[in-house]
Amino acid sequence: MLFFIGNETPSTTDTFIPQSVDLALSLAARGVAARVLTLNYDRMQARTPVSGDAAALCLNLWDELQKVGQQTKRTLTFRDLHLGNKQDWQINLATQEYTVAGQRWAVVHTIADSPQLDYVDYYGGTDEVRKRDFYDRRGFLSVSQYLNPAGEVQQEIYWDVHGQAVLEHFFEPVAHQAPRGGMVLLPHFGGKQMIFPAMAAALGALAQAAVVETHQAGAATMVAQDTPAVLAAVAQMSLPRVYVFSHHSNLTQTVETNALWDHVQTLFSQFAGVIVPDQLLATKWAARTGQTMTVAQFPKHAIFPTEAVLPLPKRTPASVLAFLDDDPQGSGLKALMTLFTTLRQTVPNVRLTIYQPHLGSTPLPTASNEQGGSVQFISTAAQWTAALASHQVYVSVADFPAAAMMISALAHGLAVVAATDHAGAVTPFVRPGENGAIVPAANTQQFATEIKTLLGHKKSLNTAQKTSLALAQGYTEDAVISSWQAIDKAGEDDGNQ
Repeated sequence: MLFFIGNETPSTTDTFIPQSVDLALSLAARGVAARVLTLNYDRMQARTPVSGDAAALCLNLWDELQKVGQQTKRTLTFRDLHLGNKQDWQINLATQEYTVAGQRWAVVHTIADSPQLDYVDYYGGTDEVRKRDFYDRRGFLSVSQYLNPAGEVQQEIYWDVHGQAVLEHFFEPVAHQAPRGGMVLLPHFGGKQMIFPAMAAALGALAQAAVVETHQAGAATMVAQDTPAVLAAVAQMSLPRVYVFSHHSNLTQTVETNALWDHVQTLFSQFAGVIVPDQLLATKWAARTGQTMTVAQFPKHAIFPTEAVLPLPKRTPASVLAFLDDDPQGSGLKALMTLFTTLRQTVPNVRLTIYQPHLGSTPLPTASNEQGGSVQFISTAAQWTAALASHQVYVSVADFPAAAMMISALAHGLAVVAATDHAGAVTPFVRPGENGAIVPAANTQQFATEIKTLLGHKKSLNTAQKTSLALAQGYTEDAVISSWQAIDKAGEDDGNQ
């Protein structure tokens, strides 16, 4: 059984958790059991919406952490000071101190003769309380106070029952230091009281318990997101088969330095292995180190054609398609318009179509017809699908292009020309001399020349289409699922040995 564990980052569209949910559903349809464990490590983040069939496959560990605390009824209580009851100030408190390696981490203030806690002090030094958390009668965190070294409250954060910050109060514009560590109490977890000086350790314990609970037989295979928060939690687990999935952008962003290779080598030494999303990256790693990476991908939400694609030479002549994600500084649009200005001087009636989906609710400029060519803007998914089937060349001006858009272009047989200073980000999608070219980002003239070469030669277009279609086969859902089925099968084989 496969388990995917990651931190939720729903503010972006191409993240580990949403893709894991999609993958788990696809695997379930093919008889491969999979679950998604989400950390929700940052309580101020919105949750990734999960509903329908996906809800049964997902488990939010922060929710489980809260559930454990409430089930034990060691309820944390925020005193009702606002009622003006003077007796409330005279409650006899019992205290319990927690230390780690001789360092006092926290003191829990408990109402005498009661299972309820009143508040928790966190220490940044031996005698310095740096943070104080109050809780309401239901056990929910209600107020966090940050204190300076003199013990004065510098900042307060008020929380609602969902763990969302609703009010922030600064007493002075003075920077405060966060406490050295938090503390998580699981009073009767696993039949015994457990105290964790860090949130990651608690979440790791819960993740392991979830795996054991849902997978009693055989060797479970854990696939962890390659982020510090997730790896810190996974480090607390004692499962034998834990793989780390290294995101494509992480693997290519620092490929010019040794930092990437050192990082991946560390992952190899700490976990069962590293999974990468592309064979080219695995080949590069093997050539450098002699080690083998597992290759598997997540569904990229790419668009694959539902019927046979039209040969490139028979499509709209001199047609160039581009995608622009959020472009607040306008640098991407400027690069494309500079390219168009250069192209129209040598390519008769060149047509440039720019897809900007984030502007779907914003009026877009109408098609611009200039001497020697035209520019049009599209913003809907239907327009994008139609453009993929009717254009000849796909161009990219992003340092790290959206994989889904690249794969969509390949699946429709387009030639691809990318202008970037990070060639590793596009090498999985472009075979120079076969289906396109990679050029330096600032070299507009070379960019235009490569496009002109493709547009002007029927043979080049035919070769490009053949290569692009072949590359796209490695990204189909069947190809992706078969890779994960192989990983799951390897886990079962290990468990039977």
